[in-house]
Amino acid sequence: MAADKLDKDLFIRIIIRTANISGEGKRTITTSYNALFLGDANRLFYWKKSQFPVVAFTPYGGKMSKVPETHIPCPHRKVSGS
Repeated sequence: MAADKLDKDLFIRIIIRTANISGEGKRTITTSYNALFLGDANRLFYWKKSQFPVVAFTPYGGKMSKVPETHIPCPHRKVSGS
């Protein structure tokens, strides 16, 4: 989504920090995002509904609902205590 498409009452703060500097001078950074909607709730719900598709925003991209309950979702991961 481009900045010119965002609602004027949506405040987004991005914090960029150095996480690590190697001996060769290479840097690793982390980013943190905070958002605050300064308008009323009705506008927020309308904007959210019109701008975002109906997708499960999960870390797995909505794929976990497609895995049958009888399957192990991440078989490559070792489970502690097993």
